[in-house]
Amino acid sequence: MQIVTDRPDIVGPWVCREIGKLWVPGAGTALGWVDHSGELVAGVTFTNFDGANVWLDAAALPKKRWADRRALWAVFHYPFEQLGCVRVSSLVPEDNKVAQKFNESAGLVHEATLARAAPNNGDMRVYRMFREDCRWLRREA
Repeated sequence: MQIVTDRPDIVGPWVCREIGKLWVPGAGTALGWVDHSGELVAGVTFTNFDGANVWLDAAALPKKRWADRRALWAVFHYPFEQLGCVRVSSLVPEDNKVAQKFNESAGLVHEATLARAAPNNGDMRVYRMFREDCRWLRREA
């Protein structure tokens, strides 16, 4: 997989379409991963940065392995090292077990549940990671 850092105009809308959200041009940035044929197979958006926190959303095509150590280093290097965030937050629908498993395996922690906040009137789970808890930026990761 190869990372794409300079095309948020393509990666951002793709991620948002995959997860059922709207991409607002200029409201954030995105990283993407393409396979050997150049097909976009995964992406992460960073939106609503406020000086301390940024919201992360991710999407990937089924059965595409992209989230290796190098990829996760890039995902968390941007908010914690480049933006200087204290935390990263992510909203996941209660019924999206795949996204919950991804967040938890990456080290994000379930912090709260927002009742009836999902588009289908379901609940949304709030995940967070503090900078000091990010194992992907440590040399031994």
